[in-house]
Amino acid sequence: MSIFEAKEFWSVNISNNEEFDGNSICIDNIDNESPPKNKICVSSFSGMLRIYEPSFGVAKVENLLFEKSFVNPILQINSGSFIINSPDRQIVILQSKKLLVVNFSNLRTSASMKICYEHKLIRNGFNLCLGRIGERSYDIIFVQSVDGVISIFEGETCVNNIAINEIIFPGPIGFLSRKDSFVISNTSYEIECYGYNNLATIKSKSEDRKILHSWKINIGELIKDIKIIENKITKKQEIIVLTDSFLTLLDENGKIIFQKKLDFDPMAIHCYNIEDPGYCSNKLINMMYMISTSSDHVMIYKGLNLVWALKIFDTSVYLNIGEFSGTKGLIVSLSDNGRLSVFYLGMESVKNTKLILPPARNMDLRALSMETEKMLNTIQKYESGIEIIPAETLQITVEVNPSVIYDEDYQDNKIFHSDDKGKIVRGQVNMVMSYHGYEAENIKISIITPPNVLCDDSNFIIDRLNNFQPTISKVLSFKVFSNFFPTFSNVKAYATYSLKNEKGVTERSTQSTGLEFDLPLSLFVRATAITKETPYKITLCTDKNPLSVIINKLIKIIS
Repeated sequence: MSIFEAKEFWSVNISNNEEFDGNSICIDNIDNESPPKNKICVSSFSGMLRIYEPSFGVAKVENLLFEKSFVNPILQINSGSFIINSPDRQIVILQSKKLLVVNFSNLRTSASMKICYEHKLIRNGFNLCLGRIGERSYDIIFVQSVDGVISIFEGETCVNNIAINEIIFPGPIGFLSRKDSFVISNTSYEIECYGYNNLATIKSKSEDRKILHSWKINIGELIKDIKIIENKITKKQEIIVLTDSFLTLLDENGKIIFQKKLDFDPMAIHCYNIEDPGYCSNKLINMMYMISTSSDHVMIYKGLNLVWALKIFDTSVYLNIGEFSGTKGLIVSLSDNGRLSVFYLGMESVKNTKLILPPARNMDLRALSMETEKMLNTIQKYESGIEIIPAETLQITVEVNPSVIYDEDYQDNKIFHSDDKGKIVRGQVNMVMSYHGYEAENIKISIITPPNVLCDDSNFIIDRLNNFQPTISKVLSFKVFSNFFPTFSNVKAYATYSLKNEKGVTERSTQSTGLEFDLPLSLFVRATAITKETPYKITLCTDKNPLSVIINKLIKIIS
């Protein structure tokens, strides 16, 4: 057991029926309280927006300052100054067809919300980023649509809509404020940088001319996240690019500073600077970053070196550092199932200080060699794709009859699928259970069918299978409901059972096995004569010029 652990400061389970991701949260003094105090704003794909103020201890009702439903799913939120000539902070809310700028006040006493302005989006939104140009005192909003078009919003004005080449599906985006440049990932696993003035002034893509980029670099993998960090020593901005296998640090001109191979599956990343006197001897020492993993861990790095690793409470899709209740350096984490946690790094005491060794014994080298050879043989079979099943396992096999049978009795209510004469159509499956061991008893079989299928005997019990009766078979009959569309034909069969040893003693643990099979197509469809002429025609109309890739895909689907 590791002595490093996460010490919980405050946590809350937001909801069990909503979903979240790394764009669903931001931390800021969102109601412009004086003196400033951070709040955590959390949105969900169900359209809910909540604002929390954490305090040390168990979550209380008063920690939730605001809650409102925006009806449609919220794709991303962020905080900034979006009102010209106003120092106040607001929240920008991105929905599929709408962009909202919302102002909050007096969250602690009488909470109030005001929509400052909103933009109707021509295309479906995907994500956004913020940037401040030159000496402007407000933030500009960059919205990326699902087809890769960038929309620039400056206050209540839509500056431009640009379709950047080489982008078929959207990816992470960022903004370099020192360069007034926009950083985006394209479909070719590349990072591209475009100047703001170039994007803001370019005309519509009717001329079909290529937009020139400032620089471009190939990362080689699908990019999961892009973070822009301010280097406090060099006074320059740096770009951290996270993929499934690598972490790459670029300077603001697109040159690689370092690249690190990751031996885990990363989920989220947060970067920050520290002031370090040894910066002159190690140019990377002032940068730190933490990465959450799919195995519920947080790995903290200083430059290229891992300095801390700890187990957390859930798989985190968002990491950040904030100050709450006067305590600095608290880590904020959000999971996709809605667990919001605020914690800090800690250590647990080592309880057993004495090392207790087991008593020594003579090793049987022959038995060890046989066991090693057996294990290697098992590994080779597994790697070659051979299914390895323990000897004392209940085997279930099925024989699906490709043809159907018809009931002699007629039906008047037409509940089940029938032929032209009103006879119910049935499909038959012969299920065979076999066990080669001393004895398996209390065998419970469960048949799970799709919603449109009914099994006449979905649950039954077999008393026992042993050396005297190692095999038993049962014929299952399936019918199809006539008022359901036949979307699925897959049936699952599960068996639970107990084993007895040679002394007749039943094992305490319950064994289980299962399999899946498909019902015949003839149970769902009816043969008909071939028509030479097509009676239907499909016409597609659009007010935009679609991408050629989409047109070719539609043609393939229709044909």
